[in-house]
Amino acid sequence: MPDPETIRLSVRSYLQPLLPEGTVVHDDTPLVTSGLIDSIGLAALASHLENDYSLSIPEADFEVNNFDTLNAIVSLVNRLKTSA
Repeated sequence: MPDPETIRLSVRSYLQPLLPEGTVVHDDTPLVTSGLIDSIGLAALASHLENDYSLSIPEADFEVNNFDTLNAIVSLVNRLKTSA
């Protein structure tokens, strides 16, 4: 299972070019509820996670709470990798 910090750094690196210039993403920065990521960006992020971590995100897990912060994304990936 990937280290949480490795996941966090990877997701931050993926997101940074998609965000407005100068946006700093902290572990608890709201991504979806703040409008930094829209529905298309969310779908792209989900696809990125599935490809990078060889996992499948069940439809039931496509909730804002699972993608709204880096901490939530790391928790989602770890939970799905653990249950795989």
